[in-house]
Amino acid sequence: MAEDCEALTRSVRQHFKSSRLDWQSFLRYMFQAGTFDHNADRLFWKHAIHILRIQCALHICEGRQRFYGGAMNIILVEKQEVQGDRVHLLGRRAEHMIKVLHVQIGDTVRMGLIDGPKGSGVVLSLRTRFPFQVELQTHFSDILPERPPIDLLLALPRPIMLKRIFSQAAALGVGSIFVIHAQRVEKSFWNATLLGEAEYRPLLVQGLEQAVDTRVPEVCMYQRFKPFIEDILPSRCSHYSHLLIAHPASSAFLPTVITTLPERILLAVGPEGGWVDYELERFAECGFVPFTIGERILKVDTAVVAIHSRVMAYRHFLASAGES
Repeated sequence: MAEDCEALTRSVRQHFKSSRLDWQSFLRYMFQAGTFDHNADRLFWKHAIHILRIQCALHICEGRQRFYGGAMNIILVEKQEVQGDRVHLLGRRAEHMIKVLHVQIGDTVRMGLIDGPKGSGVVLSLRTRFPFQVELQTHFSDILPERPPIDLLLALPRPIMLKRIFSQAAALGVGSIFVIHAQRVEKSFWNATLLGEAEYRPLLVQGLEQAVDTRVPEVCMYQRFKPFIEDILPSRCSHYSHLLIAHPASSAFLPTVITTLPERILLAVGPEGGWVDYELERFAECGFVPFTIGERILKVDTAVVAIHSRVMAYRHFLASAGES
């Protein structure tokens, strides 16, 4: 009996490494695998259910860690989820509204359509126990939020670092994220599952929920540097008033490279170890101007936040100076 229980434990753990399961699909898997026997000893059945509860609890925790990462300051819904003016929420959003916001029938919450306008929702009904459910009557404005004035060109970092960058960049505000190859990028990074839209889109939405925005950044990936720098980038450069590339060895600071109020900015941030001379030369040919924010060498995810913040702050300074 003990050996059977241990085998069951290993089977459960192995399966949970490769798929996302809820209670029903997990039970279906166990029956199909022949692990559960209706005539089995009661102790074996009790142990199986105990393992099931533990594994499902761990799985739910992993899901929350993956999606909840920050505050949900706006409830975002897909356009196809709205039927007329009603939306029926399940899962993490309903759980957040019930457990964190403590909504009651008649309460109003801030909502937004993904890639659409913001608005509000009035709670019509709710289920306060698992599975959590909330039904709302929605109202959205006709005004679409402005697209952020910065786009990010990023040499592919380590996947764990890119995971943080996706949510942070969306929270800070970028219109597009171009992920490209560079000489100091490990080729194996391109095999990461994170590069699939199903993996990185929830991270972008998480950033929008933090920042109370609805515009999901466009993500484009280019696995070869030379075709990108020769064929793709030149046609896009005309969309920007300023092309900036972060380089610690540069002697130019932001006030030197941004002398007029920028309309749109394309900001290039290199890999760990920085851009090589060849890459800097090719960017210069496209009109990119190198700049620095100081002598200290930062990790890529830290650099993205620091540089974006400084560029936006200086942009706001120029805008306010122009108004006065």
